[in-house]
Amino acid sequence: MKKNIYIIIVTLFTTLLSAQTYIPGVGINTKNPSRTLDVNGTTISKGATDKWFFENPGVYEGKSNDSYLTVIDKDDNKMKIFNPSTMSYASINYATFRFNKLPNTGLKFYDTKIDASKYHVMIGGFIIYGGGTDTTSETVSATSTKINGNVLYSSRAYVGDKGTWILTFHPNNGITFDQVRIDLILNVAIYRKNLLLSDTNEVIVHDMANTNTATLKAPEKI
Repeated sequence: MKKNIYIIIVTLFTTLLSAQTYIPGVGINTKNPSRTLDVNGTTISKGATDKWFFENPGVYEGKSNDSYLTVIDKDDNKMKIFNPSTMSYASINYATFRFNKLPNTGLKFYDTKIDASKYHVMIGGFIIYGGGTDTTSETVSATSTKINGNVLYSSRAYVGDKGTWILTFHPNNGITFDQVRIDLILNVAIYRKNLLLSDTNEVIVHDMANTNTATLKAPEKI
């Protein structure tokens, strides 16, 4: 009996020692792990309060397209690999569109070909250059042109009939810019949808009662 116990203790001690010093690591559903922990399959996180913690994970200073992200898919609670290099755009993007030789009616329709089912697009700013009657130069850089009449303009990104984002920037109600030719620069932000906390935010409506100041409620927590 003593001999059997001794054998068991030695076996357990050897197993524990091997587990601590084994290289390259531990494999789940694989006999040849290539990392400290190599999981061949999917991982499911159950419960709304489940969280993953990594102790001293270190700081990654490389480029996003040289790395992988570990994400929990809220649709099936499975842990999945998010590979930025396979995306058309990164998670958060900044793009500058320059439209040269526009007529004085502005930009009415520009299809970015960006898939609206995967990305949000927002115009963050603009610059208008006036070219007078010069319609042949590749670019113009005169000071910002004016709009004929006191009228607002439309500057927005919206989803077109083909499911892609459309850009538009033009005076309203048939009004034109005061020069025959303009160049337009639009600063555009592109956000990947499933990396945002919410794809749809509430619309906050407030009756201003003919005043120009108000204190509104804070948006609901996403």
